[in-house]
Amino acid sequence: MGQVFLDRYEAKEAVGQGGMATVYKGIDRTLNRSVAIKVLHGHLASQPEARKRFSREATVIAKLQHPNIVEVYDVSDGTSGQAVIVTEFIDGFTLAEFLRRHGPLIPEMAAAVVQIVAEALEHAHGKGIIHRDIKPENVMVRSDGTIKLMDFGIAQVIDMEHLTVTGTVMGSPAHMSPEQIDGQRLDGRTDIFSLGTLFYVLASGQYPFLADSPAAILRLIVEGRYPDVRTVRPQFSDELNLVLRKMMARLPAERYQNVAEISAALEKGLEFLGIASPSSEVTAFFEDPVKYEPLFQAKLIEARLALCSTFLAQRQYLKAIRQANTILALEAKQPDALKVLKQARSKVRRTKTAKTALAVSLVTLIIVGILLYWPKPSPVVVDPISIRPAEQVANELDRRELVEVSWQVQPDETEKVAEKGVVSRAAKVHSGPTSSARQTAREAPKEPTSPVSIHAFPPAVRIEIDGRFVGEGRVDGIMLTPGRHQVRLTHPSCEQCKPTDHVFKVDPAKPLLAPLRLSIGYLDASVTIQGPAGGQVFVNRETQPRGVTNKEFKVPMTRPQAITIPVKVQWPSGVVKNTQIQVSPGQKVSAYVE
Repeated sequence: MGQVFLDRYEAKEAVGQGGMATVYKGIDRTLNRSVAIKVLHGHLASQPEARKRFSREATVIAKLQHPNIVEVYDVSDGTSGQAVIVTEFIDGFTLAEFLRRHGPLIPEMAAAVVQIVAEALEHAHGKGIIHRDIKPENVMVRSDGTIKLMDFGIAQVIDMEHLTVTGTVMGSPAHMSPEQIDGQRLDGRTDIFSLGTLFYVLASGQYPFLADSPAAILRLIVEGRYPDVRTVRPQFSDELNLVLRKMMARLPAERYQNVAEISAALEKGLEFLGIASPSSEVTAFFEDPVKYEPLFQAKLIEARLALCSTFLAQRQYLKAIRQANTILALEAKQPDALKVLKQARSKVRRTKTAKTALAVSLVTLIIVGILLYWPKPSPVVVDPISIRPAEQVANELDRRELVEVSWQVQPDETEKVAEKGVVSRAAKVHSGPTSSARQTAREAPKEPTSPVSIHAFPPAVRIEIDGRFVGEGRVDGIMLTPGRHQVRLTHPSCEQCKPTDHVFKVDPAKPLLAPLRLSIGYLDASVTIQGPAGGQVFVNRETQPRGVTNKEFKVPMTRPQAITIPVKVQWPSGVVKNTQIQVSPGQKVSAYVE
C-alpha cells in the first residue's frame, strides 16, 4: 500500500516532479476514482507559513470551475505537516511532451490552442487568480483531445519578490514576463506575456528567448529581444504575428489589457480562414495528429486561395501576394498559389509603370508651365528649380500599397528579390544624424533621412546595411534614406550559421517606432535515407516528399542545436516505414530503413 494523504488519497506512483512539488497518481478510497496528488517538497512543507499560504491559495483555486481547467478536489488545511492539493487525474500528455514527439504545430492550430487557454485564463482572472507560470509543461491534452490548464498559482507559495529559493529559479525563466523578473506588482497582463511565449513555442518549436544561462535569458526578456517568429517559421502569417507581438510587448501597457481581447482577436482571425470552432479543430487534431494535420492544412490552403481570389477581384494585389506566399510556405510549389503570385505581380508592375508614367507627365507639365509663364528674369541670377526624381514621386503615389513588413530573403534568392522590385535602388547609409547647417541658395536640398535601430540575434552577429558594415549585434539610430534597404547578417565564428539577408522599407511618413529584430539563418542539414530504391522520404510530417531513398537531400534548420525529426518513407507498393533522426546545421547524417 502506498502513502495515504488526507486520510483518503492513496499514492500509487510518482508521475512528475518539479522545483516545488512531486505529483503522484493515486486513488480516492472513498469515491474509488483516479486522482492526481501534488505534494509540496519537504523543505518547503516544513515551513508553517509556506504551508498556510499553500493551503490558502489552493482553496481559492478550488473555486475555479471551467472545462479547460484541471478541477481541484481537495486541499490540506495548512495545520498538519502535509501540504497537498488533490485534483482530477488527466490521462494524457502535456504540450511539452507533444512538441518533443511531433514538433511544432501549424501556426493556425497553435492559435486555436492558445485561444482555448485564453478562455480558461479569462475565467481565472475573473476570479482574481493569476497563473504566473504559463508554459507547455502546464497545459495538458486529455486522451479525448480536450485542453486542460493546470498548476494555478503554485509559484505564489514563495515570496514572489525573490526569483530564487535555495538556488532554484522560481517559475520558468523562458516564459517569465519582464515585470515578473523585475519583482514588480503583477496583474493579469503577466499571463498575457507568458501566453505569447507559449504561442511562439507551439508554432515554431523553439523558445523566443534563447541564451546559454538563465541569467542571460532573463536579460533578453527584460530587454524585449527575440527573433521575429516568421524568420523561424515562415508559415506564420502576418496577421497572427500582429497578435503575437502585442501579446509579447515588453511594457504591460502596450499588450492586450485582458485575455478576452486575445481570445476575440484569435477567434476573429481563425474565423476569417473558415475555422468557426477552434475547440472542435483542436480536439480532432489531438485525437489523431498524423491523420488530421494534412486535412487541416488543406483546409487552410483552400481558405487562403479563396482570399486570394477576393483580393485580386478587389485589385488589392499586395494582399493577394501575401496570402499566396503564406500558402507556399505551407506547401511549396502549390500550383494555384503560384498562379496567383504571377498574376498579382504582373498587376503590381503594370500599376507601378502607369503611376511612374503619370508622375513623369505631371513633372513635365509643371516644367513646361514654368517655362511658359514664369516672368522674364531680371539681371539677378535665379536659382534653378529642384525637381524630385519621377521614381520618388511614383513611390509616394504608391505609398498606400507598399508592404511595411520585414521579409527574410535567402542569399540565393537575390535575383528573385530584384525581380519582385523589393530592392529598387541603392540607398546611402549615414552613420549618424545629418548636419542641420543651412544650405546655400545654390545647393539642392538633401534627401530626408530617418533613424533605424537593428537588434540582431545572436548578439555577436555582424550587421551590414546595403553592403556597409555598421556594427555587431545591435545598432541604434542609423540614419537611412527613404526606400528599401538590405541587411546582411554574418557570424564568422559560428560554423552553423550562414549569411542571411533581410529587406525592410524606410518611410519618413511612417517611421519605425521599434527596433527591427532580425535573426541569422543556419546551414541546412544533409540527409541520406538508405533502403530499398524508389522510396519517397517525408520529414516533419510535410505533405510533399523531401527526397528519395539513397539520395542526399537538404533539411532546413532554424536553430544551431541538434534536433530530432520524424521521417516517413513510402514506397510505390504502399509500404510505409517510420523512424526518427537527429540532424544538426551543416552536418551530414545517414539512416537506414528496411
